[in-house]
Amino acid sequence: MVQFNGKYQLERNENFIEFIKSLGQEIPPEMLEKLNKTKSIFEVSVNGDDVKFISHSSSGSTHATSFTFGKQFTEETLAGIKLQTTPKKDGDKIVLTANFGPKSGDRIYEFSDDGLVVSFSAGGVVGKRIYKRL
Repeated sequence: MVQFNGKYQLERNENFIEFIKSLGQEIPPEMLEKLNKTKSIFEVSVNGDDVKFISHSSSGSTHATSFTFGKQFTEETLAGIKLQTTPKKDGDKIVLTANFGPKSGDRIYEFSDDGLVVSFSAGGVVGKRIYKRL
């Protein structure tokens, strides 16, 4: 079993902005640019069924999300989108299934000894954020 806990440095995005745009939310262009260019640090802490994600952007802002596997929760993304999210653990992955308006989608956090790949999918569009383990 791969270790989830740790800090991860964002290395690159793949189709991430296209994914965000596909959600149909009004997001200012400067926010999209910030999301695409940031070299954030992502912290993960898992204690039993309780999980905490903390994102530290290169601009100095911090965003935290806490949840418990199997219990739906409301979260607000960095872009200000509110989601009803259900988390589950699946081997070396944490899967968050979210409903936002008429759409639903998944974020799959796939951990390895080298890092983390976060895949975002909704409505047939997939984006990725690739992190290295620190």
